[in-house]
Amino acid sequence: MIGFFVDDNADDRTRISRLLEQEGLKIDPRFEPYAPTDLRDALLNEEPDLVALDFRLDDENLKENNYKGGALAQILREAVLELPERDFPIILVSTEKNIKQIYSIDRTSHDLFDQKYMKGSLSDKAYRAICHREILSLANG
Repeated sequence: MIGFFVDDNADDRTRISRLLEQEGLKIDPRFEPYAPTDLRDALLNEEPDLVALDFRLDDENLKENNYKGGALAQILREAVLELPERDFPIILVSTEKNIKQIYSIDRTSHDLFDQKYMKGSLSDKAYRAICHREILSLANG
């Protein structure tokens, strides 16, 4: 199985992908935020089993990354509405601050993500083990 982690910070994208990766599920860090519909098409062409998104995709000064993870999750969800066999879970992997201060008040994006995880806690082996079980279960489902 293959998953992708999208983050505007290249170092975080690589580090978090490694922490999320596990036996049976490779997490590819190659996608940075760019034009959302182009990114949607590129992700869909890879036929992912899971997509993980940072919530703040607009922190770094990249071309055309003026949107948040909820917006990308929305266009990914809409793209597979008519092709349910191509549907995949979308998880949020962001900082505790972004989850508490931005995501928690953005009620419209809650239904877009199947689960949420805190980046800073992934270095804790016990927390990561729980995340791995849940993420693999989502990807298998």
